[in-house]
Amino acid sequence: MYCIVLLYCIVLYCIVLHCQNFAAKIILGSSKFSSSTDALRELHILPVSVRIEYKILLTVFKCLHGLAPSYLSELLSVRRCSYNTTAAAKNLLVIPMTHRKIFADRSLSVAGPKQWNVLPDHLRECNCLTVFKRTLKLACYVLLSICN
Repeated sequence: MYCIVLLYCIVLYCIVLHCQNFAAKIILGSSKFSSSTDALRELHILPVSVRIEYKILLTVFKCLHGLAPSYLSELLSVRRCSYNTTAAAKNLLVIPMTHRKIFADRSLSVAGPKQWNVLPDHLRECNCLTVFKRTLKLACYVLLSICN
């Protein structure tokens, strides 16, 4: 589960993407020339790239709520403001500065906060894991339907 971060921003996930698309077409009995996006949508399966982001955000949620191992939770820190603003109450994470963009940006300590900070406020304020999973998956499907 925690190794999903390794697939983040890696070109090799294309192999998994092609396998997922082909499997969806086989399950539905469609031709190999039919749209794989329609097949995935009909089966309610998230595309690989969105699934990776979903897993990273789920790991960040678990880290922030004490449901992940301590070695992962130590990688993330909540942004603290000394003054009272609306930004201070938004539950944002600190994005650490990196010098090696190729590898460092793929780590949970960088990729997690980047994705967490762009989530809508109602998702970041959620406290229940099952509600967070359901709402996040729904947000992913809504985002996919807007983009397609």
